[in-house]
Amino acid sequence: MRKNKLVTKVFAGMMVTALVLQSTPMAAVSTQAAQKVVIKTQKQLDAALKNKKVTAIEIRTTSGTTFSIKSGTYNKSIEVNSTKAKVVNNGKFKSVTVKNANSFTEKADNNKINITDKSLNLNVAKGADNSKITVSSTGGNINVKADGKVASVTVNKKTTLKVSGSTPKAVKITSNAIGANIYVASKANVQLNKASVVSVSKGTVVDTLVANKDANITVAQGATVKKVEVKGTSAKVNVKANGAVASVSVAAKAEVAVTGTTTSTVKVEANTEGAKINTAVKTEVTANANVNVTVEKGAEGSSVKVGKENVTPTVSNKSGEAITIIDFKGTETKVDAGQTTDTNPGSSEPETPVTPPSTGGDEGQTQLIEYDVYIGFGPASGNTFTVDTDAMGLTKESFLLKKGDKVITITNVRESEGGYAITIENFDVGTYTLTIKGDGKKYKDTDFTFTRDTIAA
Repeated sequence: MRKNKLVTKVFAGMMVTALVLQSTPMAAVSTQAAQKVVIKTQKQLDAALKNKKVTAIEIRTTSGTTFSIKSGTYNKSIEVNSTKAKVVNNGKFKSVTVKNANSFTEKADNNKINITDKSLNLNVAKGADNSKITVSSTGGNINVKADGKVASVTVNKKTTLKVSGSTPKAVKITSNAIGANIYVASKANVQLNKASVVSVSKGTVVDTLVANKDANITVAQGATVKKVEVKGTSAKVNVKANGAVASVSVAAKAEVAVTGTTTSTVKVEANTEGAKINTAVKTEVTANANVNVTVEKGAEGSSVKVGKENVTPTVSNKSGEAITIIDFKGTETKVDAGQTTDTNPGSSEPETPVTPPSTGGDEGQTQLIEYDVYIGFGPASGNTFTVDTDAMGLTKESFLLKKGDKVITITNVRESEGGYAITIENFDVGTYTLTIKGDGKKYKDTDFTFTRDTIAA
């Protein structure tokens, strides 16, 4: 049984020469400034590491060789370019590039590792220190296990990244790529400079998560995010708090939605005029500027406190019971269910709903949001469906998604972990009906209805 989830991921030609190192033949590429060698065996690698004339080494082999690099400081670069090679590195290099590898284990200190491989398990071993990792592959699936100290992991291309491990120091994870999909399962601080998707796994503690652009953030039950900071002007940030989210700071004119099943109260501090807060969990909002606060069902027991003099927030109560507003002087008033108290008479801007953000691009581009939709013919319970692998093999044409009578464009469909991920254009809150037109009778005209709670991450 699975829940729906948001899915919102040159060398120029040179003259080939011959080079002999310790009587071991190796293919070599020579330039005026440096010598590069291509090696296939451990013996060739050891010779190249000792040769001071060699400034660049490429590991390229078709066999499943395990290469071991001895401890030392090497004034050269190294590149791994073999899908079958396993590399255990104890050396300090000018640069390390993993273009293709079966696995790479880092045991040295202070290396800068650039990953261009699309599928890699990179293990920073216990005792390693200050590793700086850059992910430069598009559409990849990169797993970084940080048992040692990883200073940073930076994602520069749309890819799927998982950071796990028992690191004693929080890893700084930075997304510079639109649509990057990041799974966090280790101590971390996260910064999103582009529209990205973040999932924080059970048992994980994230100190700070900064959203400078649109973001979809899911905090699993048993996980903790101490602080979410929203700093992106016009950003749309959706926080699904199934675990604990201690606080959300809104320091920009942004739209922030807080949903989920958490039993802990989320503290929201709104510091910028014009920001919009929409909550469907119990929340304590402190308004330090004229902001719009909408309290949905599920947020019963929430309160709004005015934190500065002359601040008059607009509060709309769509929950099932009255909520409390505390003005700057400490006076309490109630807003009944279904009522809106416009305590900001100078504002004539109509209230608009906060919608989940796009991860498909910056402003001006087509906005795409990607969702995993798991299908089956068994009974549905909430947003969980029985998955049957016989349903695999459907195409984009097998799916019809509608909102009311309007057909929603599906731009992509792909199989995903026993189900399907669908990419749709211009998502808005509401109810959607998905018809799956399979070849078998089991899936003929099967309707699934998605509300905000089930289609959001």
